[in-house]
Amino acid sequence: MTDASPPGHSDAVLVAAIRGGDPAPWGTIFDRHRDAVWRLAFGIVRRRADADDVMQATFLKAVESVDQLRDPAALRPWLLSIARRRA
Repeated sequence: MTDASPPGHSDAVLVAAIRGGDPAPWGTIFDRHRDAVWRLAFGIVRRRADADDVMQATFLKAVESVDQLRDPAALRPWLLSIARRRA
């Protein structure tokens, strides 16, 4: 699957596209936020494999519950909050 949304689009624009039925922006969101999510997870769990698991669970939860995100511009803090709970 290719990402149809240019990387320069804001998180809010990407979330709006996802909510409109286009799953492609998830690639950009993942590329943009995976390092921050992984670093936060690793800081809590202190094992690479566990941080990988937390990162995967975080993005799966985000895909399942993106409609619950109140402020699409706050995607990053929302993802980090999910990761913190998962860790």
